[in-house]
Amino acid sequence: PWVLPADQRPLTSMLLSADGKSALVRAPDDGLPWRMQWAVEHDASAWNSWEPEPEVLGEWLAWRLPVEGDSKLVRLTLEWE
Repeated sequence: PWVLPADQRPLTSMLLSADGKSALVRAPDDGLPWRMQWAVEHDASAWNSWEPEPEVLGEWLAWRLPVEGDSKLVRLTLEWE
């Protein structure tokens, strides 16, 4: 696990929904160009972009991902132009 100084909040967090059919991934709504991606295998060379725009939840951007079927890896990246 990562240990952050007390004055820093984590960049991301993942919460499983109560129904177990979706996961909520979130990042701070800080103006950075966050992009959600997913893959099925740990060593996946090609990550798939999660296309839906994130919801804004207070100070957070949130992506709700379905978790039915195969396990998926998720990651947040910054998309700079």
